[in-house]
Amino acid sequence: MASLFLLNDLDAMSHVPSAIIGAEDEEDGLSSKYSPQSQDDRSGKANRCNGCFMVLVVVLNVCIVVSLVISSQRAETAAVANEAVANKLNELEAVIQQTKQQTQETQKFAAAIQHGVTVLQNSVKVPDKSGEVPDKSGADSYGHPEWLSKCREFFFDVGANIGTHGRKMFEPSKYPDAPYLQIFNDNFGPETWRAELNSSRCYIGIEANPAHMARLKEVEGAYLSQGWKWHSYNFGAWYIDGTMTIQTEADPDHSNWGAHLDFAAANPGREVKKSESVRVIDLNDFVTDVIARAMPHAKIYLMKMDIEGAEWEVLHFMIKSGTFCSDIIGTMTIEAHDSGSKENWGWAAGTNAEIEKRLTNQPACATRGGPTKVMFMDDESYLLDGVPLP
Repeated sequence: MASLFLLNDLDAMSHVPSAIIGAEDEEDGLSSKYSPQSQDDRSGKANRCNGCFMVLVVVLNVCIVVSLVISSQRAETAAVANEAVANKLNELEAVIQQTKQQTQETQKFAAAIQHGVTVLQNSVKVPDKSGEVPDKSGADSYGHPEWLSKCREFFFDVGANIGTHGRKMFEPSKYPDAPYLQIFNDNFGPETWRAELNSSRCYIGIEANPAHMARLKEVEGAYLSQGWKWHSYNFGAWYIDGTMTIQTEADPDHSNWGAHLDFAAANPGREVKKSESVRVIDLNDFVTDVIARAMPHAKIYLMKMDIEGAEWEVLHFMIKSGTFCSDIIGTMTIEAHDSGSKENWGWAAGTNAEIEKRLTNQPACATRGGPTKVMFMDDESYLLDGVPLP
C-alpha cells in the first residue's frame, strides 16, 4: 500500500524541485531573472532534480517491496521452524514415556531377582557366625504343622508370650475394649471371617521363653479342636540360625515378661534371674519358608513384633532382603526397645522415626504394592489372660 501511495503522488512531487530552484533564483537579482542563459540553467536544474526524485521514489518503492517479501519469507520460515520444534517435542515426549516404561520393567526385574536370590539362599548351606551349617534344605527343619499348606492369610505373632494376641484374633468378643481388636478389623479382616472353621486364616506364634510353651500348647490344642489353625514355635527371632542364651529378670512378679536374648554388652545393668539356651532362627528365612509352603498367593496380613531388643537386627536384615513389602507382609505393629543389639542397625539410630523411615524408603517395594505399613503400639491388656478356653 505504501508503494502505491508513492507512485500516485509522483507527479505532485515532480514540482517540488522547480519551486526550490525558483526560490534560489530570487537571490540573484532582477537582472538575472530576465537573462536567457539563467533561464536555461534553471530549466536544466529542474530537469536534473526531477530525475533525482524519480530515482529516489523508485528506490523507496523497491525497498518497501523487498521488505514485504522478506517479512513474508520470515513468517513462512517461522511457521516451518515452529512445526519442526513441535515435532521434536513430540518425539522427546515419546522417548520419555518409553524410558519410564523401561524403568518400571527394570524395577520389576530387579525385584524378581532379589526374591529369587532370597529363595536360593534358603536352599544353600552357608555357615553362620558360630561356624555351624544350618539346615536350609528342602526338608522341614522347623517342625511345621501339616495343615500349613492350607493357609493363605497369616497372623504372625513374633514374641507371642502366652498367646493372648492370638486369642484376640479368634475370640475378640472375650476381650472387649482391647486396643488390638481394631487393628485386626482394619488389617486382617472382620471377626466372623477370622473365626470361620477350617478356613485359610492361620496363626503362627514365635516365642523364645520356654516357660510360656505349656500355656501356648494348651491354647493350641483347644483351638485346633475348634477347627482354628494355630501353631506356636519355641524359637527366638534373630537374624541367623543357631543357639543363644535367653535371660529372665530377677523381678519375682514379672520374671518371664521381660525375658530376652543375651546380647552381652547390649543390656548393661540388668539383673538376671536365670539363663538357658534356646534355638534362634533367621526370621527372614523362616518367613520365606512358611510362605513357600502355604497356598498360592499367601501373605502375612498382620505381624506383631515384640522381641525385647532383638528387633533392631531382625529389622535390618529383613529390610535388606526386601521382605518388608506389602506383597509379603501387609501391616506390622511393633514395640521398639531402647535396649538390645544394634550392631548392624546402628546404635544412634534406635528410634521409631528411623524404623518408619527405613521401612518407607525401600525402592524394591515400588512395584510390589509399596512397603509394609508400620504401627507403633504395645497392647498389654489382659496381660495374664485368665479368659476361659473354648
